[in-house]
Order: sequence, then C-alpha cells, then structure tokens
Amino acid sequence: MTSKTGGGLDDIVIGSTPVAEEVRAEKALNPLSDANWDTLAPVAAMKIEPIQFGRGNARILRNSERALRQLAADLKSFPQYYLRVVGHTRHEGDPGANRRLAVQRAEAAAQFLRDLGIARHRIRAIASERASERLQGAAAQSVTFELLGNPY
Repeated sequence: MTSKTGGGLDDIVIGSTPVAEEVRAEKALNPLSDANWDTLAPVAAMKIEPIQFGRGNARILRNSERALRQLAADLKSFPQYYLRVVGHTRHEGDPGANRRLAVQRAEAAAQFLRDLGIARHRIRAIASERASERLQGAAAQSVTFELLGNPY
C-alpha cells in the first residue's frame, strides 16, 4: 500500500493527528445568598476517603491532599453544581469547641479546593447540625461533601 506521495506504510504515523478532546467548560454559577443555599437540593454525596486533620486542629494531613485533588477534578467535571462541605467532630467534649473545630475543618477543606481552582461561590463550609453519632472513628472527625443543585 502506498500513499499519494509515493511513500509506503512507513509514512503513516499512528496517533499523529491531534484529536480534539472536548472538556466541559465551567458553567458560570451565580453567587448565592444564605437563603438561596437553603433552597438547593442534594444531588449526591461525594464519596472520597475521609479527610484527616491534625489532632484537635484544622490542619489537613498530607495523606489527604490526594483525595481533595481528585475531588477538585471531579467538581470541574460537574460545573453546574455547588458543593457543601460539612465538618464533623465527635459528640464528646465541649459542644461549642467541637462546633468551632468542625467549621474550621470544613473551611480548611473548602479553601484547599478553592486553591485548586474551584470558584469560591460554588463552595459553602458548615458544621454538622447534629453530633456525629452516625459517623464512626476517623470519619467522625472529618468532613463530608454534598453536591447540590437547583431544584427543578
């Protein structure tokens, strides 16, 4: 087999033609007021490895950074949704201090995602409203991620 230029199969380079890879552009989501955040409907719980923090603080441990990087990549694939980061702590101890720590941890995870390019107004960090009895072990001292969208 020869090409029109007279060369043989050696003239053909497989994969040399660039294939246009279509990536969803980030949809422009509007910043939300507190009242608007309350109207969003849960779409999915984002399942990732529990994010680990330093004991009694909101410093994200290095081994959890990979999970957050993957979450940021996933969020870029779903630009039409918002994200709620919910901080959890154990129910033992001072409730006020636990709530502050839960908010600090949620905000630390949210900031990490913002630093990776997720728009600030797409993320809201909060503390869980109830003690984390349903979460066990390390997860009770972590954060969870809820994908949210406008209700139909």
